[in-house]
Amino acid sequence: MIKVKSKIIPFGKSKYFIFWPFLFYKEPLNDVVLNHENIHQRQIFELLWIGFYFISIFEYIKYGSEKGSLEREAYENEANLNYLKSRRWFAMWRKNKL
Repeated sequence: MIKVKSKIIPFGKSKYFIFWPFLFYKEPLNDVVLNHENIHQRQIFELLWIGFYFISIFEYIKYGSEKGSLEREAYENEANLNYLKSRRWFAMWRKNKL
């Protein structure tokens, strides 16, 4: 992941935005934020990049910014810094059925 500090991207109120392989950020990064973005990175690999962004946009329109399955998984597990070591494939849908 290539980290890029930017005042333009991410847009609006967002502080961090991953557009693989780049992580754009406005505020300082910490372990929890990096873990959250690494969870998204794993989702990107599983959904073959374009699928991740398609699902993200669809869920953002339908559910809002934090209620979609991809964001829920990242928010629920961002504080667990060992989460990615035990995470199962497609975990965003194993606990949270749409």
